[in-house]
Amino acid sequence: MVKDFLGLSKEDYLEYLNVATKDLKKARAFFSPMTTAPKMIRVLDKLYEKVRTYNIGIDENLFDYSIVLGVHSQLNVMPEYLWNKFLVSVGKNDESIAKRVHLENEFIASRFNDTIIKATKQRAFIGLEISEQGREGSIQGAAQASLDIQKRVDEKEIEVSRRFNVFWPFKLSEKKSYLMLLYMIDVLGR
Repeated sequence: MVKDFLGLSKEDYLEYLNVATKDLKKARAFFSPMTTAPKMIRVLDKLYEKVRTYNIGIDENLFDYSIVLGVHSQLNVMPEYLWNKFLVSVGKNDESIAKRVHLENEFIASRFNDTIIKATKQRAFIGLEISEQGREGSIQGAAQASLDIQKRVDEKEIEVSRRFNVFWPFKLSEKKSYLMLLYMIDVLGR
């Protein structure tokens, strides 16, 4: 069963990216992220409205056990990725899209956790990238998911029966690896 969690299409992302390419064509050498980023954020806000109303369509109590590893960090990665690739191609820097994406990650991570928990009858295994080897800072999406899990524990919605760290050699040829935090979550009240 493959589901698009955010409900965004290729056309949605193209609409978002087209704002930057149109501005670049107009401004050429005078292109400024400070001018373009607010326009892109308006399109992104429209896309996030769509995300907030999208029904993923996964039934409750569908699985006895669920395993979700390294997904939270990928759910909302595309807007920032596209913007950063575009900026590299024109030799510019800007953090405004990253800030907007990071704000939305709290909602997206929480809703994804909610979907996993509701779809699971007994136990969910959730793995989150805590850090990337050689890189400072938290991993977006995963950081918000971890905070949401703790909130659900505090509210007695779930119980973490076990949590442990594990090394994930994601792509050793590029020396890319992660420290993962694995949660074994018991769903309460079922």
